Order: sequence, then structure tokens, then C-alpha cells
Amino acid sequence: MSENNQVAGTVGKDPTLPDVSLILNGVERHLCYDFNAIAQAEIHTGINLLKNITDVSATNLRALLWAALLKENPKLTIEEVGSWISLHKVPAIHNAIITAWFGSLDEPEPKGEDAGE
Repeated sequence: MSENNQVAGTVGKDPTLPDVSLILNGVERHLCYDFNAIAQAEIHTGINLLKNITDVSATNLRALLWAALLKENPKLTIEEVGSWISLHKVPAIHNAIITAWFGSLDEPEPKGEDAGE
């Protein structure tokens, strides 16, 4: 298993990336999936996310959340993220994961010359 958790871009600054926020451990975090985050989640869940994002067990929820947070902080460990999950937060986390996932499928807004500027 690769230990390279690096993902490209900056959440909140790259308009092609979705920006879904969630309070975890008292801190506002931002979830975003790019292709590297999807691959990291697949490594940890065994789920082909291009086919199925709805198969959510406790293990999968933790891995999906961790992968979505790598864009903002590539040094997070899956165990650290797991320590932020409590049962009462699961519905909000699941909703944020789904929102970030489907947001990553949107076509980016054109910018620069493509936007007629």
C-alpha cells in the first residue's frame, strides 16, 4: 500500500474543486474528492467508487471521510480522522461525503480566456 497521500490543488482556492465544509473535532474542515483522493479511498475500502459511493459501513465511512480531507491536509492519518467520528455525527458526515462526491463530478466553471475575459 502506498503511503503517498498527496493530492493536488487547494480547496477553497481552486474553482474546479468542490468545497464542502464540516465541523470535526471543533474545527471547520473541507471535504473534496479529486482522482487521487478517490484512489486512496478505494485502497482503504476495496470499493470501486466510480461504481458505488453508497456502500457505507463504519470502516468505509472513515476511509471516505479521510480521503475527502486529504486535499486540505495531506498529512492526516486515517486513525486521526476516525477519532473525530462519533455516532451522532454519522448522518452529517455521510451527507458531506455524498455532497463532496457529487460536487466533484460537476463540470468546472470556465475561467480566463475560455470564459470570455
